[in-house]
Amino acid sequence: MKKQFVSILLALCMVLTLLQATTANASHPNNPTPKKDRWYYLRCMGNYLNIDVDGNAELRDKTDTPKGNAKFRLHYLGNGGIGDAYALETEDGRYLGVDKASNGARVKALVRSPDNNHLLSWQLCGENKPSKDISSLRLMANKDMLLNATGQKKADGTPIILWSHIDKWVCPADPVPDGPEHSEFRFIPADTPAGATAPGTPQTPADGWYSLRFDVHEAFSIIDVIRADLVELNSWNCATPWTRAFYVENKGNNQITLRLADGRYLGVGTEAVSDYGWKVAAVKNPFAWNTYSESLGVANNHRKYSLRPVSDTGLALRAFTVNYTLGDPITVFKHKGDYGRSDVVFWELSGDEIPKTNGWTPALVTQPAPAVIATPS
Repeated sequence: MKKQFVSILLALCMVLTLLQATTANASHPNNPTPKKDRWYYLRCMGNYLNIDVDGNAELRDKTDTPKGNAKFRLHYLGNGGIGDAYALETEDGRYLGVDKASNGARVKALVRSPDNNHLLSWQLCGENKPSKDISSLRLMANKDMLLNATGQKKADGTPIILWSHIDKWVCPADPVPDGPEHSEFRFIPADTPAGATAPGTPQTPADGWYSLRFDVHEAFSIIDVIRADLVELNSWNCATPWTRAFYVENKGNNQITLRLADGRYLGVGTEAVSDYGWKVAAVKNPFAWNTYSESLGVANNHRKYSLRPVSDTGLALRAFTVNYTLGDPITVFKHKGDYGRSDVVFWELSGDEIPKTNGWTPALVTQPAPAVIATPS
């Protein structure tokens, strides 16, 4: 009888534990109220996240300074099967991240590359606060590690680091948001930085020769006509001068053409990608694009734009995958925003970087009616 009583008591304890776990999961949603892709200030314990002269993240209140507090552009990167991922872009086109996923790693503003995308991507976790703009940020490369003010301090100069924190009631690989106060950041909407235009503003680059790439600081992810009419991602050094350069000519109404040295144009081919887009190709006839200014993301005056075919502005040019893998096809897809993959840097070319043209003169290019592309079924 005594053994039976003990067994019943243990069973009741187990049920109560499960109920606690269920309650904890129910009251701490893994994802916060969805946040818009826009600029934010990040505030922790009443102080602001800023970037020092060496690129390190720290707490420092610059509210009353001429420059003010740092602004971060939130980008939704999509769901890769392990939760929604976000990136935080700085005003100079770098991203908030770490060099490695380790305890005490200093959080920095870093240049994105194919090797560190997973270290610049974050899961935003709601902290079950009355104010829905508070989240903890967990590294997608290791969700047991979160953005954290070191030493539980909030004074100016406090370093922002990566630190392990395993929450209650759930296995470490799938944490329930319950971070300490010094890991909770309030997302405060901010105006677009001075000199920048709001993402999606109709705007065109000036006439001239450009390299088109998906990163402000690096040349590893340029749009290149690899062979025949095949358009893929390549590195600057592996591409040839006449396949990696595009001449922009403005046609009015925020429309441009992009012409190769051999006289062909960057356009949309006939090869479908899944059920909602096509591969970009080099085409013989002039092909017009609508261009829109995107997030500030400038370095050395190189700006980001998104491109949409004039005949179907529901499609956006983008890299096929989020990792900007070399050899990735360039595509046009239906989905608006495209999780940052539609932000193309127009990198001005000069001197020997400009190729010789094959029988045409940039100043004399003319543009007939834009090419028409079919709508995917």
